[in-house]
Amino acid sequence: MYKFKKVGLIVKFNDAGIADTLEQVYRKLKSKGVDLLLDHATRGLLDDPLTVDIETIGRECDLAIVIGGDGTLLHAARELVDFRVPLVGINRGRLGFLVDVCPDKGLSLIDEILEGHYLCEERFMLEATIERDGELVHQSYAFNDVVLRIRDLLQIMEFEVSIDGSFV
Repeated sequence: MYKFKKVGLIVKFNDAGIADTLEQVYRKLKSKGVDLLLDHATRGLLDDPLTVDIETIGRECDLAIVIGGDGTLLHAARELVDFRVPLVGINRGRLGFLVDVCPDKGLSLIDEILEGHYLCEERFMLEATIERDGELVHQSYAFNDVVLRIRDLLQIMEFEVSIDGSFV
């Protein structure tokens, strides 16, 4: 198995409740000699002043550790989809369906992952596109689901939904 050398830390934005877990993970990775990139949301939670955007983590890291809940993991997956960076989630949200590693087990699992003892589970990503009159007006990726809505508009909407070019 591949041993990771450069790791990005991505955290739930504006949540001081994750600071202890972030500090523990940060220290563990530093003690292992791992090169770290911290996403901007870590600013103010650690003494390390250097932070980068998630795109830089995608370009330069071979693993991203996400500390937060399912929403934080979904956000990271969407941002990193083009870079194919593996994600590990440490749950600091409420109930984690996708981020199921508890903080108390996270540190021992990090050791195992860094030593190459892990199973990589590939997940499908959804691509959502909105076209009007044949023109692409929006495109995005989703890890779990896509919600279609028009804000503040009370009228019937018509959608054509297809999967791999086949009308559903």
